[in-house]
Amino acid sequence: MISEQACNEHSGASDGYVAGNMQGRYFTQWRVDLLAELLGHIRERGVTAADAAIWYDEPSDFHYLSFMARGKVFAVRFYKVFSMSINGVDNWTGVVRSDVIRLANHIADVAT
Repeated sequence: MISEQACNEHSGASDGYVAGNMQGRYFTQWRVDLLAELLGHIRERGVTAADAAIWYDEPSDFHYLSFMARGKVFAVRFYKVFSMSINGVDNWTGVVRSDVIRLANHIADVAT
């Protein structure tokens, strides 16, 4: 689960999301780009993803996307596969990066 502190550390904005920490030993831009692509696919499906943020958490070595939709807090974590939680409860784990469209469809389904 993403901590409130991590959510509050974001600053700056680009491409429809707030960019948080974007540095660290294992930070990779392509993971941020993939999360931004996922966010775009989610929005293309009619989901209003409010307060969207993408960042890298060095202690856990995960890249994150978080947003709110229909009163639910969505958190997507990515390293080698995606995992997702809704309101802090695990929802879907083990989604490979090539299934980004399938994950976007799933999020759109549960966000409506």
